[in-house]
Amino acid sequence: LHWMKADPAAVLRAVHAALRNTGLFVAEFGGKGNVHAIVEALSAQLRQRGMDPYSRNPWFFPDVDEYSKMLEVAGFQVLRCDLIPRPTPLETDVADWLTTFCGRWLEGLDAVTSSSILAGVRDTVAADLLRDGEWVVDYVRIRVVAQKKT
Repeated sequence: LHWMKADPAAVLRAVHAALRNTGLFVAEFGGKGNVHAIVEALSAQLRQRGMDPYSRNPWFFPDVDEYSKMLEVAGFQVLRCDLIPRPTPLETDVADWLTTFCGRWLEGLDAVTSSSILAGVRDTVAADLLRDGEWVVDYVRIRVVAQKKT
């Protein structure tokens, strides 16, 4: 769900339409503050090169109030909506994570620029995310249970 930034309200309307009356929507995805250090570092790297980070950021990480209101507008009764910090150790270097998940931030850029941005991000986040030789990404999840109103 956090990859559906273009129109998250439309996503909720579609979920609502797919459920039977009183059906439950149960979800967990990136919430406010998810991969914050990485987002900030990517944004800074892009700004340094004269690019708008907001337009390149493919992620939607809502807070509890924002998402609860969206659910209610879509026709749900919110039963639970919580932010859950979940620091997550990586099995490999954060550079692999960046390569896997940050491609949309770098769309249209040449390989040299992309590599330079990711290297700058890695260097920047090391102070916060590298702990005793292990990379730990600062995930924050939003967990939702909402019921379709009749």
